[in-house]
Amino acid sequence: MADPELVKYIQNNLTKGFTRVQLTDFLVSKGYPLNDIDAVFSVIATPSDGSARRFNLPIIALVFSVLFFMPFFSLIGLILGIISLRNISRNPSLSGKGIAIAAVVIGGLTITLIILFIGLIGASFFHGLSSAFSEQSSGTLVEQGPEFSLRNVSTCQQSDAEFQYHCYTANAKAQGNSSICLLIGDETRRDSCLKQFGN
Repeated sequence: MADPELVKYIQNNLTKGFTRVQLTDFLVSKGYPLNDIDAVFSVIATPSDGSARRFNLPIIALVFSVLFFMPFFSLIGLILGIISLRNISRNPSLSGKGIAIAAVVIGGLTITLIILFIGLIGASFFHGLSSAFSEQSSGTLVEQGPEFSLRNVSTCQQSDAEFQYHCYTANAKAQGNSSICLLIGDETRRDSCLKQFGN
């Protein structure tokens, strides 16, 4: 019959991640007979009731993994799931392999989706920033007078005839659209704007 104290010692250290070879070498160096050590491992690998020993770490890993709204918890779940699988592979008598696999899959998938989401947000932000900078650098024109913003064409009609002429002409040139010249109220200035397009 296996020594209960030795069984408890080996079980505890297997749970901590030590392998059978490591524990065997250590116990042999401490004077334990190899037959006694093998007997303990036989008892651990095949419990008396024929069932696997309960292992709670996979359950904890799964709980953390499903908390996808808290990314840090999903990462913890993934790590705990991997540790659980390693322990179970070293000690087949432990239960929870399916739960550990689920924790790893859910945790990994959640972290992947979060990384993709952050990447999309970042790409969108930098694209918008680049577009805004491009607009700012090319959206202001000078045409024989004050500066005109391409985004404020509607303000051209609220000014005097001279300013209106320069404002609409600048925007027409920038957009390559001579029809903007037709918005100029003064006929002479309107014709002058159209002539610049060969009309």
